Amino acid sequence: MPPFKTSTMQMAASSELGFSTDRTMRIAQQLYEGIELGAEGPVGLITYMRTDGVTIVPEAIGAIRAAIESLACRLAAENQADQARKQGPALIDAGRKAVASGAVSKMIAADIRFHEFLYELAGNPLIAPAMDMHLTYTQRA
Repeated sequence: MPPFKTSTMQMAASSELGFSTDRTMRIAQQLYEGIELGAEGPVGLITYMRTDGVTIVPEAIGAIRAAIESLACRLAAENQADQARKQGPALIDAGRKAVASGAVSKMIAADIRFHEFLYELAGNPLIAPAMDMHLTYTQRA
């Protein structure tokens, strides 16, 4: 949807909301001047609505994208923290059950056997060069 020009904004406000032209422009002026958003003080939420310009400068696009990415990252982190808080007790309980059943000891023993197997492969003249090449490649990445 393209940005509103003043006239299309007024027509939409009239047809969709039943606002008069005066009321629409008064609200738009308030949004331009700024709304109190707590400690930040008044923050302007729209550009000046009487210019009828619909072009956005590249710097503004970059700033908008950065703000959206920052907000998205913050919301994702909050969501992950929420999930961790909700799942934490269940994970602790599952861990306790795994230790009590001996499953953890079996996993540790299997892990040790796997590391011993890899160590033996590293000494194999046919396998060692491939492992070395893989390590070199993954260290570059």
